Amino acid sequence: MGAKHLVFFWALCLACHITVANIFEPVHLGCKCLRVTSQFIRLAKYERVEIFPAGLACKKMEIIITLKDGAKVCVSPTARWVQNLLRMLHERNERSS
Repeated sequence: MGAKHLVFFWALCLACHITVANIFEPVHLGCKCLRVTSQFIRLAKYERVEIFPAGLACKKMEIIITLKDGAKVCVSPTARWVQNLLRMLHERNERSS
């Protein structure tokens, strides 16, 4: 194998590696929440609710509530008020579909 072929082969390998790395977004691997709270947060303070199901990157469901002041709070999916919130969001989503 000539030097030109070897350089082409390594360039091809590098291009494939970069493509795969961009597909899997390595910045977001792992759990997003280091700590969770069960403390009730009033609905009026919510800006956004994000739900991340368990998967390969993180073995547990994560729920992040972004407050109107910009703070992000990870809440426990097992807290009763969070389960009620999830049920309410699910029902609202079903009605709008």
